[in-house]
Amino acid sequence: MVDPQRPGDDAGSARVETLLDREAIVWLSTVRPDGRPHLIPIWFLWDGDAVLFASKPQACKVANLRSRADCMLAVGDPMADFDVALIEARAELASMTTIELLAAGLLAKYGERMRAADLTTGTFAETYSQVVRVVPTRWLPWHGRTDRAPWRPDAEPTAAIQPWQLNSAESPGQSDLGPRVRLLPSL
Repeated sequence: MVDPQRPGDDAGSARVETLLDREAIVWLSTVRPDGRPHLIPIWFLWDGDAVLFASKPQACKVANLRSRADCMLAVGDPMADFDVALIEARAELASMTTIELLAAGLLAKYGERMRAADLTTGTFAETYSQVVRVVPTRWLPWHGRTDRAPWRPDAEPTAAIQPWQLNSAESPGQSDLGPRVRLLPSL
């Protein structure tokens, strides 16, 4: 797939596609009718052109996408120096059935998790009967604070400063990261 905003950026395209191929979860961001954001993690299948997922037909994300097809995806590992991709996209309700989506690869990807949750393919297909197709229109491959060599699909993630290390003796000095940050617990 070629990024329509950066044609010829094969390295960025390969990186985003590798994240979509290897990650288990993608975060879907939609907009509610009143303008408030809605963000949710989902199981998904990347088919090379689009992200496909199954949902409950009356789920908030589906209602939001029916009202406004524009959405955003985030995929990757934020703990690996923010090795993530932010993907702008347009969603559409797919004509394929959930059983077809499971057969296309969703069951191979999540079958073990489904079994652990005591979720049969029949129950999954009945409960999550709306298939949604999300087509990327633009993306931004993203990484953290470190300077690193251009991304290669076979490269291991570089070592990163973990957020909990920013105030510790393990973290670099002020000249490396700027003023130290005090992390506050989540509310």
